[in-house]
Amino acid sequence: MQVGSSTDPTENVKYRHTPEEATRQMAAYEGAIDYLEERGLIDRTRVGIIGFSRTVSYVAYALTHSKYHFTAATLQTASTPGM
Repeated sequence: MQVGSSTDPTENVKYRHTPEEATRQMAAYEGAIDYLEERGLIDRTRVGIIGFSRTVSYVAYALTHSKYHFTAATLQTASTPGM
């Protein structure tokens, strides 16, 4: 599942580059886990998380601050050719 931001674009801009940006994304991840578990679609003890490019900071924040435990995690920044 890919978890996105608010459906209201002004909310996304409002929190971009603020301390609340990662906190709000972590809440979205936790909400998705709760939603899927309540419907019997997942086992919350077997959830992994992936961060790529901008979402690396969100995932890193979730790994260090969330009350949820993730079974696996991958963080991949965008690579720059020649580096």
